[in-house]
Amino acid sequence: MPGLAILSELAPEQEPERKFILHYVLLVIIFAFAVILLYNGATAYFQGRVAEAGMKIALGAAFLLLWGITLRRLREISSLIPIAKKRFEMVTVTKCSRCGFKSVRNFERDDYIMRRANKCPKCNKPMLISSIYLKAESEPKRL
Repeated sequence: MPGLAILSELAPEQEPERKFILHYVLLVIIFAFAVILLYNGATAYFQGRVAEAGMKIALGAAFLLLWGITLRRLREISSLIPIAKKRFEMVTVTKCSRCGFKSVRNFERDDYIMRRANKCPKCNKPMLISSIYLKAESEPKRL
């Protein structure tokens, strides 16, 4: 099938976006179904069919609640996927308080600002971590 070949040729960074399209379509359907149920429940109530109206309004409210919970969860999940296509690495900057020598290295677990780090190669005094930040890589690393 030609459509499947086109979908399989998408770049890996486009796949998460493709996966969420179905979720958003289902969210629109759930919302529309909830609104229709609420409308039909209100119409049935004004026509005097109270039992039917109560059931439709309760179902509509349940679908609206399901829509809200699903939308919130989908936003939480989609925020975990990086938006930018650049790759980032976390780096730690250490600085000697005596001679001012600076060193940049990869971030290590338990690094925090003002923590003592390795000794200064110039004056042999302990260095302090002065900053930690994300640095954009110029090109993605290839294996």
